[in-house]
Amino acid sequence: QHQHQHQHQHQHQQHHKKNFKNWHDCSDEEGISNPSLTFTNLYSDPAVVTKDSTQTIYKTISFNDNDKNDANTSALAPRVLVEIRADFTQYYHSTLFNKWIPFLYAPNLDMCKEHPNLCPLTSGDTVEVVTIHPPLNRFTPYGLYRSKQVYKDPSSGDKIGCVDMQFLYCEVDADDQDADADRCNNINNKRSEYRHGHEDNKNGNESVMFLDSVSDYDQSKYLRARME
Repeated sequence: QHQHQHQHQHQHQQHHKKNFKNWHDCSDEEGISNPSLTFTNLYSDPAVVTKDSTQTIYKTISFNDNDKNDANTSALAPRVLVEIRADFTQYYHSTLFNKWIPFLYAPNLDMCKEHPNLCPLTSGDTVEVVTIHPPLNRFTPYGLYRSKQVYKDPSSGDKIGCVDMQFLYCEVDADDQDADADRCNNINNKRSEYRHGHEDNKNGNESVMFLDSVSDYDQSKYLRARME
């Protein structure tokens, strides 16, 4: 079970400064023309996941009922979301085929149960949610992972927001932890910088292309999927 907690955003800004933007809003991909849930300040601590490390993910979520832009409804009380559901799809990036392979689909998750501070959510509200993941299974292959999360309003069945995030699971050898940690962070930073320059390719297919900019040794660290 994931552990969840709510923390003040300013307490974690030092982590945010160390993270490049390895996520994007995927509302357009899901046909959400006017999302009422939007995401900012999304980051992971640590930025790169290694063997036996936990991962804490911070997301700032804002709710704005865009229907209230209609003058005929602007006098109504602000809309309140009493329940929020989400469909999660987890992917692993295959370097052999240069494509994302889905390996887990978890539909209709109760986000209010996962994050008690999220609901009820009134139009105009902004909250931060925190998710703590335990260390990955010892048989998990190293490489690039992705989580696509589509948020829904159960009362209407409408999709109201979408966020798509990536993280790197990188090998660190016990006899050279500091050097390997630096190499993993270097790979992650270069990947993030590459994504910034290729915003038109948000679906993640750039994840192998960026490897041209790093050394052969760093590539081997990124691509290795050794079972331990």
